[in-house]
Amino acid sequence: MILNEAFLKTKIGTGVYKYSVLENKKFEVNKKYDLFISHSYMDKELVEVLYKIFEESGYEVYIDWKEENLQNRENVSADTARILKNRINSCSGLSFIATGNVVNSKWCPWELGYADGKKNRAAILPILKEQSSQYKGMEYLGMYPYIDYNTANNGKYEFWVNDVNDKNKYSTLREWLSTGELKDHKNN
Repeated sequence: MILNEAFLKTKIGTGVYKYSVLENKKFEVNKKYDLFISHSYMDKELVEVLYKIFEESGYEVYIDWKEENLQNRENVSADTARILKNRINSCSGLSFIATGNVVNSKWCPWELGYADGKKNRAAILPILKEQSSQYKGMEYLGMYPYIDYNTANNGKYEFWVNDVNDKNKYSTLREWLSTGELKDHKNN
């Protein structure tokens, strides 16, 4: 299933996922994170819920405003780029949160390109307006695998990374973060 705004907003309504309930953390230099979440700050509430879902599923996730106070997001500078490179390098992969707001971000496309070139583990995590089981990335986003989810038997969410051009090629997010490869399930 592709994540959608209604699903995430329902989670916000429970109160468990509200920003005020979740603590801010401090970036740990020697810590290895699973995912760098590249997103528009205008999607902060949705990303907060996503952070909690990833955390409950056993992932260590880096989100800049949760871990540290970076400079003004509108300020494109070499210092901010250096910090972001360091943080992306501390993560196994990057998840680019694709919403309507991301087109206004000065940093998200840069983060996606840097992570793809450095790690070859960059994927799109679409948050659609409506519920859907399909995603087709527009323009350059269509070149990257995308992340969807399902609910496992234990009630936790399991994330999957999928090839945009071949529905038979996919892996769990954990496998993909480890190997960088999508398994071909055509003959399974």
